[in-house]
Amino acid sequence: MIFTSGLEIMDALLKKARAIGVDLKEDIAVLDLVTVDGAVNGAIGLDIRSGELVHFRAKAVILASGGWHKAFWPTTGMRDLAGEGMAMAYRAGAALGNMEFVTFCCNVFLSPPAWQGSIAPYVMSLLVGGGSLTNSTGEDILQQYDPFVVKVGTSTEWNKSFISYATTKEVLAGKGSPNGGVYFSRGDVPWEKVSKIAEMLFPNWRCKGIDFSEWGRMLEVNEAVEVGAATEYFDGGIVVNDQFETGLKGLYAAGECTLGPFGANRVFAAITEMLVHGTTAGANAGTYAQKAKVLPPEEEAFTALEEKIEAPLRRAKGYNPAQVRRQVQEAAHKHLGPIRDKQNLTKFIEYLGEVKTNLLPNLATSSKSRVYNKEWLDALELGSIAQLLEVATQSALARTESRGVHFRQDYPITDNDGWLVEQIVRLEGDGFKIDRRPVTVTIKALPSGKAPYLEFMKQMMQSHSDTGGKH
Repeated sequence: MIFTSGLEIMDALLKKARAIGVDLKEDIAVLDLVTVDGAVNGAIGLDIRSGELVHFRAKAVILASGGWHKAFWPTTGMRDLAGEGMAMAYRAGAALGNMEFVTFCCNVFLSPPAWQGSIAPYVMSLLVGGGSLTNSTGEDILQQYDPFVVKVGTSTEWNKSFISYATTKEVLAGKGSPNGGVYFSRGDVPWEKVSKIAEMLFPNWRCKGIDFSEWGRMLEVNEAVEVGAATEYFDGGIVVNDQFETGLKGLYAAGECTLGPFGANRVFAAITEMLVHGTTAGANAGTYAQKAKVLPPEEEAFTALEEKIEAPLRRAKGYNPAQVRRQVQEAAHKHLGPIRDKQNLTKFIEYLGEVKTNLLPNLATSSKSRVYNKEWLDALELGSIAQLLEVATQSALARTESRGVHFRQDYPITDNDGWLVEQIVRLEGDGFKIDRRPVTVTIKALPSGKAPYLEFMKQMMQSHSDTGGKH
């Protein structure tokens, strides 16, 4: 078996880019797009090292900004993925779609703090083919479910939606661990098997700079650790066509920031998506830029953006950006998690209204330095985070059914007759508009009828299983 890491892919791309003379601008956070006559013609960015604002002129822009993990806590993703690409595309006039579908990874460390957010238990449980998940009363949380769903839902990427649902259900029932999860141990999996897998995954029980030797000791004596669901992937995003055009002239998007191939549930890895999207978007954007005649941005186009960007730095006093960010993240995890309902979604929308009206306009950095000012970046990212959370929450509220990674406990039925559609959101004046569009059909026929959430999940598992559901 040959593994290729993301770092190796990035190294190869970087070497090629330098070899062909690409002008690389590093450590610049692009904050907003500039448009003219319905076409993108530039962008504004912040040079983190110098603190200077940078004006870009461009005939074409490709957004490949990944997800928006920073909107939630805990999260398994990079802590600098705040969704700026999706948010700036939305503000420029592009549409966002399927934003209610947020994939939560199961069996993520919730404690101790040094391990929090690591998916090591998830990977371990998947590769050893087992392990034990218990609630605060010591009950096996999976015994209440269909054996076939448990088998497939613990040994494939279906586990993200299934186990995240099962874990959150225990927490909401008051049977969760202190940090809002459940307990994972190796159960009846032999220590020899676990140890062998660990040698391959975590040499010397270290991974990404984290020392897991204490966890190794706990696994050996079958002592449980605290795990739960945490955001990992965003199935919705910027709406693109098969050329990866956004509908805004000159604006292209690729990878996780787009409404990609996964629909309502990501059930395989996203590396292929990234590579295929990036190749196609790059080729088409290059062709467009060679032919396009776009007016260069005028200086006035940047003026209002500069004032907004510098406001937290110039404001003498106000709310601490990091504190507000953590409050928003924890509220997002609570109200927009794996299990949702009208009451919590509505409450979160009201809270986001308070954030937009009172907190965002009054953010202030304690340091007024322009150089490597993380507080400043936090303040600037919060606007995008709040905007995406609002779109996702309104989309979740509008979808009155349960499907994939979106479960409504007040609408626990998967409705293929009324809801086998994509939700598309666009800015409209001071508000927004949600439209529906049919899903694209190529080869497979679409399912019909209505079914309880877990029953439909089982049907989908069976349709993709070699066993045909026999067990």
